[in-house]
Amino acid sequence: LSSIAGIKKINIDNWAKDQLDDVDLLINSQLFKVLFSSYILNPSVENRYRLKEFLAFYAKNNDIKDILIVNKTNSIIFTIHGTIHNLTDSGISFLEKCKLEKKSIISDIHYDNPDLILHVSCIVPIFLFGKADISYFLVCISDAKDFIIPTLSQWVGLSESSETILYQKRTKNLYLF
Repeated sequence: LSSIAGIKKINIDNWAKDQLDDVDLLINSQLFKVLFSSYILNPSVENRYRLKEFLAFYAKNNDIKDILIVNKTNSIIFTIHGTIHNLTDSGISFLEKCKLEKKSIISDIHYDNPDLILHVSCIVPIFLFGKADISYFLVCISDAKDFIIPTLSQWVGLSESSETILYQKRTKNLYLF
């Protein structure tokens, strides 16, 4: 069981690193910078549409359920699907952590809105116009059933597992019961 748990931990850690690497590539792409800046400076219907199409394409190709843009006062100013309107205390606490560390983070698995699925959020700070302070956050929401839950549910061989698994992100420990 220890070996299986170790493999699951490695797979989840690799998935999280891949998510962070992908989203960092996204926000550092020239096209994102142009579309995002255009939208922030002039949130016209046309600029919103261009940014939405670009981010929707990215989301579709990276198994992301929704992408939010949140300002530094924790207000959602943009979503791909328009279904999330407010952040909960849980969501805000992840933004605060990102703000404090001034780097991209992965949340734990959580519900932070009764209408949302069990998910993991990749939160990325956006620094605009050469400013040292975070201007906005890009929040990519991934459904936990797309990778994390299947990874935790895997069992080698044809038999079913009777294990219960707890993965603690903060300490990167994986517990089997």
